[in-house]
Amino acid sequence: MTDLTVKPLDHLPKGRVELPGSSLGGTVAMVAAILADGRSTLRRVRIDHTAQTVIKLLDRLGAIIDVEGRPARVRMRGWAGHLPQQEGEYGCGADRLAWHLALGLCSLGYGEYRFAPEWPGHATETAQGQDESPVDIGPTVNAFRDLGVQIGYEDQDGRLPLGLRARGLSGGRTLVRGAVPETLTALLVVAPYAAQDVFIETDRPMGPGAVFVPEVVEAFGVAVIEDEQRRFIVAAPQRYRGREYVVPPDPLEAALAGIVAAVKGGTTEIDTGSSPPSKVLQEILARLEAFGAVTAVRENSIQVAAPSDSARLHGAEIDLTGMNDFLAPIALTALSASGPTRLSGLEPGAPATNLMTELTKLGASLELNEDVLTLSPPETIRWKDLDAHGDASLAIALAAASLNADRAITINRVPPRAATAWVGLIEALAMR
Repeated sequence: MTDLTVKPLDHLPKGRVELPGSSLGGTVAMVAAILADGRSTLRRVRIDHTAQTVIKLLDRLGAIIDVEGRPARVRMRGWAGHLPQQEGEYGCGADRLAWHLALGLCSLGYGEYRFAPEWPGHATETAQGQDESPVDIGPTVNAFRDLGVQIGYEDQDGRLPLGLRARGLSGGRTLVRGAVPETLTALLVVAPYAAQDVFIETDRPMGPGAVFVPEVVEAFGVAVIEDEQRRFIVAAPQRYRGREYVVPPDPLEAALAGIVAAVKGGTTEIDTGSSPPSKVLQEILARLEAFGAVTAVRENSIQVAAPSDSARLHGAEIDLTGMNDFLAPIALTALSASGPTRLSGLEPGAPATNLMTELTKLGASLELNEDVLTLSPPETIRWKDLDAHGDASLAIALAAASLNADRAITINRVPPRAATAWVGLIEALAMR
């Protein structure tokens, strides 16, 4: 963990904002591009630890990838669905998403693959602040077994090492049990290359990634259908098509750029890359409209402005059902409103508890009644140093709120990836 110091913003945000691409979006786009027919050029790729691990994995599987700049331009020629390496030993260290994607990619091959905790021949570096606990690969193994892949553990069930005998992905039905978004991501990314239609069921909501990932893969020419029973359907056969693609920003970071403008009384237009604003981003900013902000969705951007009749937002009634991943930015927006805000659909747990601790420090009056939180902002916010509690979403939301402070604010226990994301946001808004 690290400390992050945020200086107050002394001018109104304005103009078009180009943020670095989402980490998840960039990683999924790289896998889609390497499976695609033809060449792809990806722009605004965030080269974080997960991206570096996936690039290394693709290289060992036979890819030739050109990476230039930060955020990067990534160029590659796709495999047209055929893995060059039909055997080998692979490792992704402690990177959870990379592990699940590795398993999915190799399920499309024809050969014997072994997965060990570390890269063969040397230890794998772990990113600062990354969870070093053993990767639970069990839900993903079970899902790919359902779709016809032969996988066997060498030691403990659900843990590496394991062996995979691939003969292509058969397809069929699978149920993802538990909140394992990495499993759903791996399934959705490789499902277009199955021999038969793939039906993916989930036993609970999977969070914003369940919306964001299909949007990215669909940009490469495949169709993903989601029904009301949380089932995803990927018809066979489908193939990705290589293309020029600008990776969309992380929905939280993009929303915070808009929130900063609305709270400060300014206007900003957020560039969303090659695609229209994601459904997740639109859902967050729809909540911002309830405070009086004005938004306008365009082909490849979304504009956010302060209320036309006043520079200050007003209190609101906000339903957070299915949106608790974005509780922190919405609640901290309410802190700057002119009246009380009622947040319903609140899910219990550490994220909500930690957020309420920090809101109380800043002088907010809170009343919790079952799943409804009523937040009354103070007449004057009592700015002081804050604690992110190791929560990346809370950290970046606290940082955005601190731009309105009367002095520099230090936020403790910030995950390194959140600190890096904040620097990218500040640079994009030309606030440094």
